[in-house]
Amino acid sequence: MKKVFLSTFHDINSFSLPLILNSIFNLLISIVLTSIIGRISVGAIVSTEIIDTLNYAILGIAGVGTLIFNIESSKVRLVNEKDFFDWFKSCYLINGSIGLIIIIAIFLFAKDVFYFIYEIKNQELDIICKYAYIASFSIFANMLIFSLSNLLKVNKKTKYILFAGITGSILQVALAYFMVNKVLEGNYKLLGVSISSTFTVFFQLIIYLYILRKEIQTTFSIKSSRKKELILKSIPLMLQEVLEGSVFSVLIITLIARLGENVISSYSISM
Repeated sequence: MKKVFLSTFHDINSFSLPLILNSIFNLLISIVLTSIIGRISVGAIVSTEIIDTLNYAILGIAGVGTLIFNIESSKVRLVNEKDFFDWFKSCYLINGSIGLIIIIAIFLFAKDVFYFIYEIKNQELDIICKYAYIASFSIFANMLIFSLSNLLKVNKKTKYILFAGITGSILQVALAYFMVNKVLEGNYKLLGVSISSTFTVFFQLIIYLYILRKEIQTTFSIKSSRKKELILKSIPLMLQEVLEGSVFSVLIITLIARLGENVISSYSISM
C-alpha cells in the first residue's frame, strides 16, 4: 500500500510541478511587463487592462471545448488509439476555426465596442484598436495551444510546457523592451507590447507543433467525426463560464473604466 502511495505521489508531482513552476514564472513575467507598460503612460495601462480582460474572457468561453476533449479522450486513450486521435483532431480543428472567427469579429467590431461602450476616442481609440487587431492573432494561436498543451498533459509531458513557457516569456520581455524603447514612439509604444506578446504565442505554438509532430501526422489519416459532439457537450460549460466568470470580469472593467484612467490603472496594477 505504501509503495502504491509513493508511486502515485511521485507521478502527481512529476506531472504537476512543471505546471506550477510555469505559472509562477508567468506571474513574475507579467509583473515585469506591467512595469514596462506603466512607463509608457497611464493610458497604456488602461488599454492593456481592457483588452487583456476581453481576451481572457473570450479565451475562457471559447476554450472550454478542451475540457471536453480531456474528459472524452481519457476514456479511450488506452483502449482505442483511433478514437483518441479522432477526439484530438476534432478538438484542434474546432479551436482553430473558432480562433479564425474571433479574428474576423475583432476586426469588424472592435472599434465600435471601444467607442460606444468604453467611450474611448481620438488617438487612444486608434491605438487600442490596433492593439486589439494584433492581439487577435494571439487568440487564434492560443486556441490551438489549448489543444496541443492538453495532449501533452494527457501524455504526461508537462516538462515541455514549462520549457515553452520559460523560453517564450523571456523572449516576450526582451522583445517588448526592444520594441518599446528602441523602435516605437509616444503612446504607440504600447503596440510593441502587443507585437511581442503575439510573436511569443506563435513561437510557443511552433514549439508545441514540433514536439507533437508525430501525433499531428497521425491525425492526417483519421477522419474527425467528433466535432458536433464536442460542440454540443461544450455548450453547458460555455454558458457556465459566461455566467460565473467571464462576463462578470468584463462588466467590472467596463464600470471601472468609466471612473477615469487613474482608477482603472490603479486597479490593474493591484490585480
